[in-house]
This record gives sequence, structure tokens and C-alpha cells, in this order.
Amino acid sequence: MTTQLTRSGRVNPARAPRPSKKTGRWAEARRNKHVYLWVLPFVLFFLFVDLYPTLWGFGLSMFDWDGFTPAVFVGGENFIRMAQDPLFWTTTWNTLVLLVLIVPFRTLLALVLAAMINSAVVRRKQFFTSFLLLPNVTAIVVVAIIFQVLLITNGGLINTMLVQVGIPAVPWLDSTEWSKVSLAILNLWKATGYFTLIMLAGLQQIPKTTYEAAQLDGAGPIRSFFSITVPQMRNVIIFVVIVSTIWLVQNIADAMVLTQGGPSYSSTPLMYFMFIKAFEQFDLGYAAAISLVLFVMMSLLSAGTFAVNRKTTR
Repeated sequence: MTTQLTRSGRVNPARAPRPSKKTGRWAEARRNKHVYLWVLPFVLFFLFVDLYPTLWGFGLSMFDWDGFTPAVFVGGENFIRMAQDPLFWTTTWNTLVLLVLIVPFRTLLALVLAAMINSAVVRRKQFFTSFLLLPNVTAIVVVAIIFQVLLITNGGLINTMLVQVGIPAVPWLDSTEWSKVSLAILNLWKATGYFTLIMLAGLQQIPKTTYEAAQLDGAGPIRSFFSITVPQMRNVIIFVVIVSTIWLVQNIADAMVLTQGGPSYSSTPLMYFMFIKAFEQFDLGYAAAISLVLFVMMSLLSAGTFAVNRKTTR
């Protein structure tokens, strides 16, 4: 060890020079290069399956292309055409209505169901969790056929029951007003169980001593739910809202099988409209422009949700 003479005459051991931060990081990367080999398949999958098609789709929005003839560059004409297309605004409105009908009610219903299953009163919790997940793993075609039998105007099971109690039959699938409600009922039945399991996992992380202390202070079940459960579950609720919104915007199977987007595009969400333009009418450039608008909408919705969450937690 080398020494160094100070001004006071004392001899102090000289400190060894520290390696540069950059050199240390590269050395650590070289030592752990086998770890990057494990990550490499995911990185390649993301680049070629997610990132490249996304960027290619954004570029395609500037072209007029049917998939067979050479593409023609049109600049922003697809977006101008979109702003003047009544069907684009109709399907956008349908998507927003479905979001309002489904996301808040499904989030609340999933939280309530999870709280009921998590309570000490309910026994055989595994049975209920398995039962709730059953609709989510059932094929959508089978689910849609069942709901068609239930919701058909003439002879449907629900309308038959309504008529028996003196309520007029509801045109669930034949009305421009009720078609979106039918889609909302189907989507709620199919996916609420999955989000209930997510809520249940979050509830099980709340210490039981918190509820016991609230009971000693005289808080009942309803007050404990709003004063303890909801605040403690804030992050889980935000996660459920975001994932539920993304799933709903990306979902086309429900409308495709149950209502076929009708009547008169009244139950056609924007994603299904993009599917029609791309794979039925082969208007790929216009469909790519719609996908870009969907990407912006989802980014704004997610950013707005996080902003509201940060503002309320301050």
C-alpha cells in the first residue's frame, strides 16, 4: 500500500484510484453476459412481433393500399377522410358508450364480489373462484350462441320471462338503442369473474388486524368497505380500470358473433370497424390510420387515469 505525506506531517495511506463508472458497468455486463442471453428471446420477440409491425402500421397510414396493387403515398388524406367519415364517428361513439356502460360497473361489481368471497362468512372459497373464472375460459362462440338464445326478440328466454310478468318484450338485438346494452351484458358476464380474482388477490394483502381495529371502533361492514377496503385497493382498482379498458377497446369478437355490428352499425365498436376496413374491404391504409387513432386514444386514457390517481393520492 502506498503512503502520502500531508501538510501536518502525518502519513496517510493513499487511496487506490476508483475505476470509472462506465468501465465498471461494462465489466459487470461482460461478467453477466449469460443473463442477457436469457433475455434475448423476449427482446427479439418484442422487436419483430410488436415494435416493427407497430411502426410499419404507422407508416402504412400514409398510403393507399389494398394489399395487392402497389401502395400509393397519399400523406394525410386518410386522416382527412376519417374526420369526414360518419361511420368513424358512429363507431367511436359506440366505443365510448360501451366503456361507460361496462368499465365502471364491472370494476365495482368485481370489488363487491371479491369482498364477499373474502369475508369470513363465505366457505369453500376455491369453488367460488373456479366458478367465477368459468365464463372467461369458455369459447366466445359458445357464449354468443347462448346469449342469442336468451336475448332474441321473439321466443327468447328473457323476453318470455318478461312477458309472463307483464313487461313488453325488449328488442335486445334488433334495436339501435338496446344492441349496445346487449353487448355490455355479454361482456360483463364473460370478464367480470377474471377481474374479481384480481380484486380478491389484492384484498388478501390487506391485514385482517385493520378490520378488527375498525370493528372495535364501532365501524360496520359498509363503513369498513368504504373507509378501509376502497383506499387500500386504490392501485388494484386503477390496474383493473386500465386493463379492462384496453381489453374492451381491443375486443371485436363479442360484436362480431352476437350482433354482427348491427343494426345499422349501432353496435360496431371502432376496433371492429377497423377490422371491417382492413379484412373485408381491403382498405389497409385507412385501417392503419384508424389504428393510429386508437393508439392515441388508449395512451390518453391511460395517462389520464394515472394523472387522476396521482392527484387523489397527494
